[in-house]
Amino acid sequence: MNKMQRKQFVIPQEIIDQFIDHLYHDRGALKACALACRSWVSSSRYHLFGIIALFPLGDGEDGRFSGLLGVLDHPLCTFASSVRTLCISTDDEQNPTLPPPTWAESLIPGLAKLVSVKSLIAFAIGGRRFGWGPLFSSTTFITQITHLRLECPDFITFEDFTGL
Repeated sequence: MNKMQRKQFVIPQEIIDQFIDHLYHDRGALKACALACRSWVSSSRYHLFGIIALFPLGDGEDGRFSGLLGVLDHPLCTFASSVRTLCISTDDEQNPTLPPPTWAESLIPGLAKLVSVKSLIAFAIGGRRFGWGPLFSSTTFITQITHLRLECPDFITFEDFTGL
């Protein structure tokens, strides 16, 4: 049989997606799949970028999220639509000091680019640790949230909680 007579076997994309879905826990395999074939990228990114967690790390307020914002603003950024859950946490064992409530304000304008986020998880966040006002005023982002989960909330008074 010569090369002209050989039939090419093509696996349907739906079956490939099922295989990739079974790799959801293996980040290395998902990365390899995303690099191996262009048609596998979206299925791999669905699991690789499904959840993004943000912590108040870094020394300078201005540069805290500059890397992430730069990537989100880049015209070739293609992973933003894969993010479905945003986790915001001030629980950091390495840095037990309380960050100022404004620590995430520089990030809020970039959240509008995360168009598929439906779930917002706030861990160890209350009125003392996070300024909710700017987040709730970013209507483009906040109106797409259908699931809000508060874990270990840090509210001092009932008014702090109702101030959400």
